[in-house]
Amino acid sequence: MKFLWINLFFLLIPHFLPGQNSKTDIPKYIGLVKDFSGVLSKAEIDILEKKLRTYEDSTSNQIVICIEKSLNGQDQYDRSMAIANNWLIGQKEKNNGILIYLSIEEKKLSFRTGSGTQGALTDGETGTIRRQLMLPYLRNQQYFLALDTGTSSVIQALAGEFKADGKKKKKNKAGGWISIIAILGFIILASLFQRRGGHR
Repeated sequence: MKFLWINLFFLLIPHFLPGQNSKTDIPKYIGLVKDFSGVLSKAEIDILEKKLRTYEDSTSNQIVICIEKSLNGQDQYDRSMAIANNWLIGQKEKNNGILIYLSIEEKKLSFRTGSGTQGALTDGETGTIRRQLMLPYLRNQQYFLALDTGTSSVIQALAGEFKADGKKKKKNKAGGWISIIAILGFIILASLFQRRGGHR
């Protein structure tokens, strides 16, 4: 019986330690830009906050930025999802919130979108915004430029004005030229066969 109580004691210890339960160590939600790592200056936070607040007032869509120094061993998806759910981002009846989550030490960047914005902001668009527009700045520790560019691109995507990198357009253009060449070749071959038929 004594050993049973000892084992039970050690099993329960982790549940009471700080930082072990992602539901209990979520920071308080105050403002649209929360930098818990200190990588942004007050002026930079004010600029981002004003932009996102203005956008929310005009569309009701809510974009929130959360920057943490470290995940502390937690999974990035679970951590960012827990924050998004706990903060209740966006309007309840529309579920139109978007969380941009960044952990500095692990260099992890992710987007969490509500069901009300998933139609306008697709996974492909957030992937393009993250890889091509934000990560190059983050690699150089230009956090404000990354977040400023990223939020502007998200706003454009939600308005249907975001344009991808153009790789698909180049591919389609090349495909168009191939089609034209194929048609011209067919016409030339048809013309040659007709001439040969005339000689016969």
